[in-house]
Amino acid sequence: MILKMYSSRRKEMCSKFKISLTVLILMLTVISCERYIPTDTGGMDFPPAVPENVQITRARDGEITLEWQYFDPAYVKKFNIYRAVNDSTKMKYYSFTNDLYFIDDSLNYDSLYFYSVSAIDGKGRESALSKIVSAKPVNYYKPFPPYLVNINARNWNDTLSVFLSWQPSYDSDVDHYNVYRGIEESFKTDKIHLVGNSKSTVFVDRNNLKILKYYYYKLRAVDKGGLIGNATYPVKDVILDAPKIIFPNGQKINGLFFDFKFLGCGLPARYKIVIQSSEQFGSVDEINLSSFKIHDTLSVNYYAYYLMPGKTYYWRVGTYSGNNDEVNSYSKLGSFSMTGR
Repeated sequence: MILKMYSSRRKEMCSKFKISLTVLILMLTVISCERYIPTDTGGMDFPPAVPENVQITRARDGEITLEWQYFDPAYVKKFNIYRAVNDSTKMKYYSFTNDLYFIDDSLNYDSLYFYSVSAIDGKGRESALSKIVSAKPVNYYKPFPPYLVNINARNWNDTLSVFLSWQPSYDSDVDHYNVYRGIEESFKTDKIHLVGNSKSTVFVDRNNLKILKYYYYKLRAVDKGGLIGNATYPVKDVILDAPKIIFPNGQKINGLFFDFKFLGCGLPARYKIVIQSSEQFGSVDEINLSSFKIHDTLSVNYYAYYLMPGKTYYWRVGTYSGNNDEVNSYSKLGSFSMTGR
């Protein structure tokens, strides 16, 4: 009897020990092993999410601004823009952007534009299209004026002209620029002073110009709807008469020192003497000077150390007005040669 009780007790203890050992092994396995993360998706290839909250935030003057949100912009490579004009059933790929916005410009005021956006991830997968939004970029405001207007009066090859260039207006619906000319700074930009227009950002005025007379210019941008913007600040320049070569002009120079002499123009100006190795090109040396003298002989001493004996050189004088770096007028070509030293 005692033996049976002992045997039964022993079996019960062994059974509990086996259960405890199994639990311990399972606990150690969970603690010691890293969590298994499957890497095989079974061949599934999911496209990126669709852009959300697509909306048009600006639509006027031939421009439409489109904006949207995305949960993680770094996840996508770019966004494709789809567009249709006057018919939403004809959506086609139009452009792309890396930003969360897109600006479409140079549009027709009376057309209705439809847009939708998709996302493209790094593997080239494309999301479904977003909801469609639409707007008309009606003509509302007059255009901004152009800026950084440059002027260069020119007396080149016996032809008088004034060359204007500028940076375009910030508006994309500009059709052309009106150019106005006056003889005083406060002149009005009206039809009387209108000398022409330009669809580009340059204009050359050759209309009834005179030497030694100051001309003032202003510009106004005109959009495709006919709205005219404010005028620019006036710029001015004067066409200078050409200086005249006096000496040397065909002479042979003996020695290293001599004077360039020429007759200056009819207003204070800056001058540049250019020495050339041939009649057309090959600048050898340049001399810059300024003078307040009017139609007076100007003399510039020159050290001809770099000039070769026996070679014929050519020289001319250019004039510069104001702070302009472009030549205003220039003389005819003179020549000279150096004798032995």
